[in-house]
This record gives sequence, C-alpha cells and structure tokens, in this order.
Amino acid sequence: MQDTFYISIMPHYWPNHHCQSEGGSRIPNMPGETEGDKNYGFEKFIVNKLHRDRYRLMYWRKDKFTERNYVVSGVAPDLIYEYRDQSKTIGFAVACVWRGCYVNGSVAWARGRQIKSYYDFQFREGIDVFIMIGIGNIPSDPAELYIVPLNHIPLHKTSLHFDFLKQYKRSASDNMFSLNVGPMFIE
Repeated sequence: MQDTFYISIMPHYWPNHHCQSEGGSRIPNMPGETEGDKNYGFEKFIVNKLHRDRYRLMYWRKDKFTERNYVVSGVAPDLIYEYRDQSKTIGFAVACVWRGCYVNGSVAWARGRQIKSYYDFQFREGIDVFIMIGIGNIPSDPAELYIVPLNHIPLHKTSLHFDFLKQYKRSASDNMFSLNVGPMFIE
C-alpha cells in the first residue's frame, strides 16, 4: 500500500501575503477539512494568547451552519472573556478571522449582517468587541496578526485595506496578549 502525502501550498511566499488573483484568496482545504476547521485553528491560537489567570473564557461559540442556514447565535462573536484583577472585572468579546492572504490589498473579514450583529451584541451586552485577524501561514500560526476594536470599523466595511489594518498590527510571535483598560485595547 502506498502512503499518501498532502502538500499544502501556503501563500506566505507571495510578497506581504497578497494573493495573485481573486481566485487565490483561499488556501485549499485538506481532505475532510472545512473553512470552519481553519477558523477553529485560529480561535485556539487566540485562546492560547490570553493568560487564563487573568482572562476567564466564559463562552466559546461553535459554528453550526449549512450553505443556506445558520444558527442565529452563530452571528455572535467567537469568544467571550472576563478580565479580572484585584480591583475590577471587565467583559469583552473577540471575533476571530483568519485569511490566507490579502486580495487586492484588502481582507474580507465579515458579511454585512455579521458586522451589524457584532454591533448589536456590543450594545446589548455592554461589552467591547475586538476583531482579531490572522493573515498568512496557517491558522494556528499566522504570519500577521491585527487586533481591531469593532468601534473603529464602520458598519458598512466588510473588507479592510492593509493601510487601515497596519495601525492595529501585533506580533503574532508574542507569548501573551494584555488588556489595556484605559481606552479599551488588547495589546
């Protein structure tokens, strides 16, 4: 019996993780792998970056959908955390987005209804939502990482250009993230 080897072509060999064309916007799935599997790998990467002594994971959404149907709760952010120290407890939510590369200098991060639901969630729950975007390499080890407060993204912006994102760039190789509670930022 012959062994089967799978070779995954990663877009990080393209300059600055830009796809060559619209058709190159996604890394091919391995057999049996779905887009949800890729996002789950990125979610695990993010969860491991928030130290559990300070950040209590309150909720981790499981995506349940088909092409035409989705669970209404599936439009909430992926992760809900509670930050604790001696003097305060602060809740915040994280939507995780991993993409293989940029397309024409931009990243399609959400659909219109998702953005509205994130804003509705933020208003209803009274907690800040952050969009964590990983680009390039593999979901569990992205080449680039951006942490964008939802409030900084206009409601109609389903794609974010590199020029906008660069101000939110973080080192993906940092061991842990920290929460700045002055103006609420994750660093």
